Amino acid sequence: MAQEALRLGDREMDLAFAAAVSEARMHPVVLSAEAKQIQARLQNPEKSLDGDNARVTQLTAALTKATGAKQDSLDDQLAQAKVQAELDQDEVDNAKQELTRAGAADCNAYRYASE
Repeated sequence: MAQEALRLGDREMDLAFAAAVSEARMHPVVLSAEAKQIQARLQNPEKSLDGDNARVTQLTAALTKATGAKQDSLDDQLAQAKVQAELDQDEVDNAKQELTRAGAADCNAYRYASE
């Protein structure tokens, strides 16, 4: 009997989740102008971060094969690339936080308007 109750509870949660996903798809939140600007602004640092990560990977691979002065030079370049990647990651994280805040404000406005 307890297992049957647990099974029914699980089923009820599954159905509630499916209904919520369906509702979210049918009524997506429309982003405010501020959120759209933040989203557009997020694309540049994301592209830069992808480039930085590719550069770090490339330099790391080259460093394993280098010796002497070339190794020192690559080591310096790798350190600089990692710093730049961290800066770009911070910029991405900040923009995502701003987007979350703007989106949360949009969600609250939508929720109150629909009540």
